[in-house]
Amino acid sequence: MEEQMTALGAKAYPLAADPFKFPEAVLVNGGGKGYGEVGFKLDASQPGFVRVDNRIFKRIFGDFSPSRGDLVFSKTGELLGIMVNSDYCALLGNFTPAKTMKTGDDVKTQVTSQILDDLSARYRALPLPLQ
Repeated sequence: MEEQMTALGAKAYPLAADPFKFPEAVLVNGGGKGYGEVGFKLDASQPGFVRVDNRIFKRIFGDFSPSRGDLVFSKTGELLGIMVNSDYCALLGNFTPAKTMKTGDDVKTQVTSQILDDLSARYRALPLPLQ
């Protein structure tokens, strides 16, 4: 795995074992050009997500607001999740894929339309604040 990360120029971050250990997190924008501190809290109506208090977002570097695709880290450097919109962060804990598609010349045999329809249905089934 180290070899692959080096080849890709990537870095692996450990997942947060206890995401609620600290009430604040570090948010890094999708382009990596800005970061800041943000408070978050559990929203019992949305399991697997936390609500980010973006009203008191403290920009430390760069000028940006929390948005979809931003990464959220604990203050100890563990990966908490990824922003799904400007208000909610999806907590990461399981990287088992729900569906997979193989690339190559013979894509038609994989029933990709069904896979994409299933993913679309999962998205539409999310509560409106998470879409």
